[in-house]
Amino acid sequence: MTLTELYRALACHDWFYAMSDDPRVYHRGQANWDRLQREMMSVEGGPELVREYSKHIFSGPAFGTPKHPKPARPVEVPS
Repeated sequence: MTLTELYRALACHDWFYAMSDDPRVYHRGQANWDRLQREMMSVEGGPELVREYSKHIFSGPAFGTPKHPKPARPVEVPS
C-alpha cells in the first residue's frame, strides 16, 4: 500500500463505527480499522498520516475544539 492509497482508505473509513447499534457495522468497522493499523505500519509516513487524519475527524464544534485541518493528499512520486 502506498501513502496515497492509505489516504484514500482513511477517507473511506467509517470513523464512527463504534457508535453503531448494529453489531455487523461495528465488526466490519473494527476489522477495517485493524487492517488500516497494520497497513500504516508498512508505509513510510503512515503513522503520522493516520494521526493527523484522526485529529481532523475528531475535532470541531461537535467535539468542543477548533477544527483540525485535513491533511493534504500525498503526491505519488513516479519511480
